Amino acid sequence: MEYTFLNKKTKKIKTYEMKISEYDDFVKKHPNLERYHDAPPNIAGSRGGEHLDAKTDNTWKEVLAKIGEQNPRSPLADKYRKNKSVKEVKTNQIIEKHVKKAQNKLVQRTN
Repeated sequence: MEYTFLNKKTKKIKTYEMKISEYDDFVKKHPNLERYHDAPPNIAGSRGGEHLDAKTDNTWKEVLAKIGEQNPRSPLADKYRKNKSVKEVKTNQIIEKHVKKAQNKLVQRTN
């Protein structure tokens, strides 16, 4: 298995290959190295949730839709909630527009 470490002194990142059983001894022998996580672990079959819906049954989707109804501006609501009124859709568009304007102003101020 590969492990990535950050050298605390040199600030360089290096990958080492070792067995899981060797990991603890390696860490004890190299106190100047710190485990470095540059990306989330790759879980087999996981592709950011897009593939997950194909395997999810309708009962669970209904539960997610109910949660989305209680939290209307959450990403969960965007994905699973079905009954949005025209007013809600327009309100969300206006909110997104103003958030983008505010972000652009902040970027301009920092430059």
